[in-house]
Amino acid sequence: MQWMRRSRIRALTLTEVMIAISMMSIAFLTVAFVQVATVKQTDTLNTDARTLHRAHIVMERVMKELCMAQLGSEDILDDGRTIEFFNPMKSATPGSPVSAIKFESGYAKYYHDKSQTNPTHQTGLVDNIQFERINTIPLSGRGIRVTITTISHKTWKLDRPYRLITEVALRN
Repeated sequence: MQWMRRSRIRALTLTEVMIAISMMSIAFLTVAFVQVATVKQTDTLNTDARTLHRAHIVMERVMKELCMAQLGSEDILDDGRTIEFFNPMKSATPGSPVSAIKFESGYAKYYHDKSQTNPTHQTGLVDNIQFERINTIPLSGRGIRVTITTISHKTWKLDRPYRLITEVALRN
């Protein structure tokens, strides 16, 4: 009666299967929560990087325009939020047209001629731009200090506004 002999194959009980499934579920949920947290942190860091990059682009553009401004032609208006200047590289006629950089609605707007209604170029999305005259630049003596303040985000890196400050010497 060999066919009646019981086989000794060991199987898992229902309780063991349920415990294994529960442990796997906990492991998968842990991995999912870590992945979600990583994606959120990456998004936050990308937002901060974009904000700082915009501020640097605005700074580079303002420096490019102001380094060509003729000494003595600068006029700072609107509590330091607008600067008008003559760029001799843009015109053969002395003093005309007068260019301008204005801070409006979060953007640095460049006007080739200040009488234009639409800007020639606009960059950034920043919180503030401040222009001020200074007389302490080595060799040239006079220049403009430009302070750009970023939009603050409630993130771990940009929990307060970030400031970029540069000084641009005006040419003779």
